[in-house]
Amino acid sequence: MPQARVLTDHEQKRILAVVAQTKHAPRNQMAFIPSYQAGMRVGKIASLTVGMCSRPTRRQ
Repeated sequence: MPQARVLTDHEQKRILAVVAQTKHAPRNQMAFIPSYQAGMRVGKIASLTVGMCSRPTRRQ
């Protein structure tokens, strides 16, 4: 099986610009970004919870 082609920076920015104009932009961005930057598959992205995605705040 051939290697998948990697998006260029320009292509990634174009996709994010289109996604930003959709009805549910934040949700769609959160689906695209881990898929592209972390190589996560759809099933893993769908199983993410808020706790997995946010960093705990430090109390001083």
